[in-house]
Amino acid sequence: VDTLDPAAVVDLSSTLPAEARAWLSTRSVPLLSSGAGGATADADDQACLGRLQVTHLAGRGPTRLGWVGPSRDTLSIFAEPRLRGVVDGCRSAGLEPPTIIRTPLTRAGSVDAIASLTTAGVTGIAAYNDEVAIGLLGAALELGHAVPGDLAIIGMDNIPLSGLVTPALTTIDLHNDATARATAQRVLAALGVQGEPTADRGGATIVLRTST
Repeated sequence: VDTLDPAAVVDLSSTLPAEARAWLSTRSVPLLSSGAGGATADADDQACLGRLQVTHLAGRGPTRLGWVGPSRDTLSIFAEPRLRGVVDGCRSAGLEPPTIIRTPLTRAGSVDAIASLTTAGVTGIAAYNDEVAIGLLGAALELGHAVPGDLAIIGMDNIPLSGLVTPALTTIDLHNDATARATAQRVLAALGVQGEPTADRGGATIVLRTST
């Protein structure tokens, strides 16, 4: 940080080291965070997304849930809080703890995940993101499981492909565009360029399709 001359800093991950925060403070550089369900790695925001997945699945009928996430450690800053949200959501809903699978994003990994989950009696799957969920959709159909008849699957991010696969993937839209606009307005307000932000950061919402 000390090689830069920032006017303001937005901490998307809420992991900025204490020494960097102190450096910014001594130079009166505004430090802002991004949150409320948008493109942020804030743990509480990410956990809320996992809980939202559970609330949706539990309301659609499945009583035994599984979570499938990436095996790559580099994604853990997002994946682990989302998993914590799923675990907390199951506890709050009176469900058994979720069956947890970490797998590479490959065809074989998806097939193995579905085989393990169905053997464990899982009937609803919360996927780390849409890419993972789409892999699971294909694997479930390949193994002869009806979606959502045998397995309900929900993704995360609402990527364009999620509405094009068959069955179309139920997912969560993070409304990152609204979050970005609101964050930009907060930066401008902190710099005195404009008044208080007026843009709504929005919130994560379920996009209901046919996979649940």
